[in-house]
Amino acid sequence: MQEQAANKLVDAFEKGQQKNILLWAVCGAGKTEMLFPLISTCLMQNKPVMICTPRRDVVQELEPRLTTAFPKAAVAGFYGGKKAEERYRQADIFIATTHQLLRFHQAFDLLIIDEVDAFPFTMDLRLQFAAEQARTKKALTVQVTATPSEKQRKQVKRKTLEAAIVSRRYHGYDLPVPKTVWAGNWKKNLHKGHLPAPLKTFLERNMQKQVLLFVPEVSMLPDVEKGINKFSSRIRAASVHAGEENRSDLVKAFRHKKLDVLITTTILERGITIEDVQAAVLGAEAPVFTETALIQIAGRAGRSSAFPNGEVIFFHFGKTRAMKRSIRTICRLNRGGFS
Repeated sequence: MQEQAANKLVDAFEKGQQKNILLWAVCGAGKTEMLFPLISTCLMQNKPVMICTPRRDVVQELEPRLTTAFPKAAVAGFYGGKKAEERYRQADIFIATTHQLLRFHQAFDLLIIDEVDAFPFTMDLRLQFAAEQARTKKALTVQVTATPSEKQRKQVKRKTLEAAIVSRRYHGYDLPVPKTVWAGNWKKNLHKGHLPAPLKTFLERNMQKQVLLFVPEVSMLPDVEKGINKFSSRIRAASVHAGEENRSDLVKAFRHKKLDVLITTTILERGITIEDVQAAVLGAEAPVFTETALIQIAGRAGRSSAFPNGEVIFFHFGKTRAMKRSIRTICRLNRGGFS
């Protein structure tokens, strides 16, 4: 399935008859690797490649992976905060946050937009305009996502948008199906300095594993971190959010197993791959946890073939439509169906 999708992307690029194609693949399907034959084909024609993504964390993760995969190519990452001498590097493969597209004009014959359904790209018309301006007139744009918008789904169904679809993970195992667990009035407990009992049980059960714990608001991060430290001195916990100056360092520490629990907001719902991580949402009933967000969060677990059965828990104070729909969608994907 992955090979068929990769071949379809290469075919679309070589024929040059399409302007856009959607790579619609479940979380953990190996989307990056599926792009390698396409990138290689473009490089063999001496044409530069642009891969843009919503967040710098993903740029920082992709840059070393692509450098390893394409050792003869010059690979450069671009995002806000880079040193002046690094901002204007020439490269064969450009990896950048979507805002960096504003710097380019008709520069790329291959434009890959990772997580095309994610903020800020979907909400900012300037970025969508920048994407159009960054590509040449005959370029192919590959839209990559595990959770396409309703508009994109309809376009695929009506055959107005070509798509390469992959409904299974690369290792062949099912996506972990989230479990919903009643956490009671967890906010009240948190204000008193206590974690809800079900969350304590979850942390105890996964004491030998790493955990990504999502909360609805940045303001809750310190209280949850204090609650975990109070619960167990054995757990090395830290919190991270979009405005955290040391975000990259904390994510790197978690990746290198120097942290056991990383408490975060939806900033890490996408683009982070940890070999054997369990995922949990505290306050899954919050509006910020949409169906798409919950599917992406669940997709953090079970990504490795060595550890394909990760645990995903939605701790809540009342089930929402988004929670129910996300679970139904994941079950449908496990049966091999997109709709």
